[in-house]
Amino acid sequence: MLRRVLIQHGHHLQIKRSFIHTINHPQQSPSYIKPLLFGAVSCTTIFFTAACIHEKEKETIWQKLRKQAGNTLRDIITDDNLVWSDVYKEKKKLIREYQNQVLQDLQQRLEQYNALPVQLKRPLLSTAETAFYMPESEKTIAALISINIAVFACWKVPALQKYMTRYFCHNPASNRQWTLFTSCFSHRNAVHLTVNMVGLWSLGPVLHDLLGREQFVALYLSLGIGANVISHQLQLMARHIAARPILPSMGASGALYGLLTGTAYLYPDAVAFVALLPWIPFKITYAVPAFLTLDAAGILMRWRMFDHFAHLGGASLGIAYMQFGPNHMWPYMTNTIRELKKSVGNGKGGNNNGGGDKTSGALMEMPERIRAKLLGKKTVAVPDKH
Repeated sequence: MLRRVLIQHGHHLQIKRSFIHTINHPQQSPSYIKPLLFGAVSCTTIFFTAACIHEKEKETIWQKLRKQAGNTLRDIITDDNLVWSDVYKEKKKLIREYQNQVLQDLQQRLEQYNALPVQLKRPLLSTAETAFYMPESEKTIAALISINIAVFACWKVPALQKYMTRYFCHNPASNRQWTLFTSCFSHRNAVHLTVNMVGLWSLGPVLHDLLGREQFVALYLSLGIGANVISHQLQLMARHIAARPILPSMGASGALYGLLTGTAYLYPDAVAFVALLPWIPFKITYAVPAFLTLDAAGILMRWRMFDHFAHLGGASLGIAYMQFGPNHMWPYMTNTIRELKKSVGNGKGGNNNGGGDKTSGALMEMPERIRAKLLGKKTVAVPDKH
């Protein structure tokens, strides 16, 4: 069952004119092409990096299983009882062993450190245990929230204002492409930060548990970049067509809208709660169209408080990815990484010349063979189980 989802009307803040005048931009014509290229290259790089990490971790687990089984590689491949639940259990076991070892080392160090009072040692150890035994999804979300909080703290340092404006606020007129990414973590006021992070904490674990850590992080980052690229293009078009001013913007709401619509696409009957009205439940398929209608009205009525283009862009990308990503794009990337690894192994003589690790290619093939058995069932398409 899907956990209750707390929906927030994401604030992709647009900076008011008084702030715009403090920004010194180079006198260049805003570009349409460069942001598109940056978005395509960066999102592709992010996803392929995530796929590499995913495949490396999976191979490590398979090697661990092979050592424990004490059988030949062919014995493992033909074992019908070896399914993805075994891999998932082994991964949890490896994580738990690591956590226990770290906590034991911490406890020993605290006991040896006599200068620290016992009254402080116990809370420190208890806090460490709580952090280590958090679900993997909550650890991932907590890491993303920590980055946002760190960037928010930097905004509060007067000496860093010029730096933050240049590197963590995206203005389509500035021709600085990297801010398409960095502005996704940027919030200048506490309300903006709190609303978005509450939304991330409530929405994130749902898709994280479904997609796995690597694919979820890649999706979240790409949604933020993609929403900003769409907003960039539409702001430039609106300036030429309707003489709308170009305003800088920042915030995580483009990515959050993508997570929201992605969740609604997969779980249309889920019950959601709006942050401003937490006591009133809404069916998510009703809440999402209401938010999107509000953003469309904001564009037509020229509201300037939020970046409505980024909201709608993130929402469309979230639906598009859930339609095609887990079924097609992610498997293609993981298969590509697997084939590249096989070809590199062959080039080093792993299978042809008697050199290298002969088991490496087979270890990468085993998940694909087992997945073929599992895909006989008609289920919601998701990547390899984590």
